[in-house]
Amino acid sequence: MTTALVCGLGTVGLPFALALPRVGVDHLVLVDFDRVEARNVAVQPYLPEQVGMLKVEAARALLRAASPVRVDVVADDVRVLGIGALTRADLLVACPDNRAAELALGRAASLLGRPYLRLATAWRGASVTLVPRPGSDGEPCSGCLLTADDVRLANVRESCLATLEHNPDAGVPTSSPMGALAAALAADAVSHAELAPARLITLRGGTEPRLSTTPLTASPGCRLHPFPFRHGPVPWRPVPATTTLAELVALAATTLATPNGDLIAEADVPLCPARVCGGACGRSLGPAFMTFTRQGLWCPDCGGPVVQEALPARWTLEATDLLALGRVPLAALHPPAGLGLRFATAAGATCGLHAECSEVELRQEADDEALE
Repeated sequence: MTTALVCGLGTVGLPFALALPRVGVDHLVLVDFDRVEARNVAVQPYLPEQVGMLKVEAARALLRAASPVRVDVVADDVRVLGIGALTRADLLVACPDNRAAELALGRAASLLGRPYLRLATAWRGASVTLVPRPGSDGEPCSGCLLTADDVRLANVRESCLATLEHNPDAGVPTSSPMGALAAALAADAVSHAELAPARLITLRGGTEPRLSTTPLTASPGCRLHPFPFRHGPVPWRPVPATTTLAELVALAATTLATPNGDLIAEADVPLCPARVCGGACGRSLGPAFMTFTRQGLWCPDCGGPVVQEALPARWTLEATDLLALGRVPLAALHPPAGLGLRFATAAGATCGLHAECSEVELRQEADDEALE
């Protein structure tokens, strides 16, 4: 079985997802938290009667009407899925409207050694990035392609329909047919197993249409693999969610044959030392891994919103940071499904541990009856 995870079901993501069953993919995991809007119908393959539906539900209905492909859905931010939840995917595809989701998927592809595609549209243009073995044998990963602006704008959404806001006299954005062309090119590469070599395909419309291909190379300053983490896939080992942080550190130290204190760790999402209720009670809710769910995070006492962003949060952790919470199990820190922690020594030896993730957690499947 070939499993592809597609994040972002817009102008280019939906046509690509619809094409995948025709090129041999028999299991799709669709990730998007948006709902179909009336304006989407003009530029994306949704149906008028699907306005108001979650995009993942609408896309699954379209797919099931055309083929018997298995489709699972996650109606949330892709960052609710940790490394452990992504290990079952054979192909990771980023078509989102924000760079934060791209960073998360690109990082996962590199750490898991999975093929990675990024499809994007622009005004009268589109692009396809293909990286067959991110970080392996000198190949680039998505982090090698990042600029300082990419990181700075990580949480800025860039909808395909933003072209209408930038150019209100343009009418229907030409990114719609260009997105379909980009999706067709990417699906053709998947169909013929031609993801290599790593390259960027750029499409430009206009009176003189152009298609160009640029080879991609690894960058020694890759932003996804800061020292001492090495560029490339990591050997991963699942652990129960009841494992304490002290036990995680001890297991990593044993695996890498190094003292606990020599370890550096990096989690899929930042660790917040504390969270605070922004509502009436204002109480501290203790440490937790940062939550990116679009479902909201609410105080169990007063029901007010929980504030995370205003607190110091860290991606890279010293072993002492984890040992300070030594007796706390992973599950008590509200991690994403299958949270992964990458450990490294100063010499660059690396291993990965991720929380066990059931298929139910990965799928977060919508009720079939809601689609019929």
